[in-house]
Amino acid sequence: MNIFNCIKQNTRFQYEIYDNIQEIAFFWDDFLSEEHTLQSQNLLILEQSQLQDLHFRYLGIRENENLVGLVYLQEIRFSAKHYDNSAFSENTLLQFLSPCILSQTADLLVCGNLFRMNFPCFYFAEGFSPETIGQILNDYIEIRKPEKKFAGVFLKDTGALNLKEIQGLNFKTLPDDLTMEMEIADSWESMADYAQNLSKKYRQRFKKIQTSAQNIVRKDLNLDEIENHAQQIFKLYEQVVEQQSIRIGVVSPAYFIEMKRTLGDDFNIVGYFKDNKLIAFASYIFYQNQTFEIHYIGFDYAENEIHQIYLNILFDGLEVGIHAKQKSVELGRTARLAKASLGAKPIYLHSYYAMRLGLPAIIFGVLAYFFGNKMGEEWKNRNPMK
Repeated sequence: MNIFNCIKQNTRFQYEIYDNIQEIAFFWDDFLSEEHTLQSQNLLILEQSQLQDLHFRYLGIRENENLVGLVYLQEIRFSAKHYDNSAFSENTLLQFLSPCILSQTADLLVCGNLFRMNFPCFYFAEGFSPETIGQILNDYIEIRKPEKKFAGVFLKDTGALNLKEIQGLNFKTLPDDLTMEMEIADSWESMADYAQNLSKKYRQRFKKIQTSAQNIVRKDLNLDEIENHAQQIFKLYEQVVEQQSIRIGVVSPAYFIEMKRTLGDDFNIVGYFKDNKLIAFASYIFYQNQTFEIHYIGFDYAENEIHQIYLNILFDGLEVGIHAKQKSVELGRTARLAKASLGAKPIYLHSYYAMRLGLPAIIFGVLAYFFGNKMGEEWKNRNPMK
């Protein structure tokens, strides 16, 4: 559905704004390069996943009636359920204000995909600089003002931008924005080869962790099995989400089904079973450049205490990468200490934000500080390799 089709005064662009990717896939996909992340099948996964507090917008950008760009946006209704409320208990003033803070809701605009890594969400014709996105977002916010007053705007995983070239929005670099990545040596044929490259201390630790889960059965789940286990998969995923400081972008049971249905062999879920009961899962996305990521995971925290499930998921993911002849495995933004202890290194990303003054900006500042403290600095000193 085309919800807006407008020419905004004092701007060079004309905008077509849609809320359904299927209706525009014919021209949307034709404009993109063949392997671009914005291809409609990737966006349709989220549309069909029945996600809460989230709306999708698809922008066609025209100049003199010629299509010159596409932009993918996510609009979020942000509330207290999207973050760890304990962040406000460490400051006396914020603790006093917490009833007011927790009652606040705000609309946030994300140019990016909250659910995927390295997912560029704008594409321009040759001759247009990436900084053009600043004018487009500023225009979009003006267009939406009768219905939405966005408290914050986020540019996620864009690549480096020259912020001085962006007009209208006072973007700042998102602090401490990185992901952990594990390179896989060409010489590694098995986990035994990996273990031989660990220092003695970490090799003993690796063997102990593997032994703790030796009676857990791992099983690749096909589409029918994912559908049958969808509710349990989601419950295990929720246990992990509840431990996170910020919970913007929570998936649904349908998400895992749609990912498998759409991506096929490029998306895999491994179930971890104890006495025929699913106690954990790990999902993988495989890419064309011999890299893959450990995507969403979930596990029972009581079982994790016994079997060190989380650490075994990391080691199992590395083993998958070795056997599949991958070059690296993407491990994500959180739990840096555990990932550094595997041998992973930080990859610094480029994301930006602009916040309107007021309570939402205060909340964001507190959460960013709380997240940074929770990550700590100890992970930077971990080097398990010889």
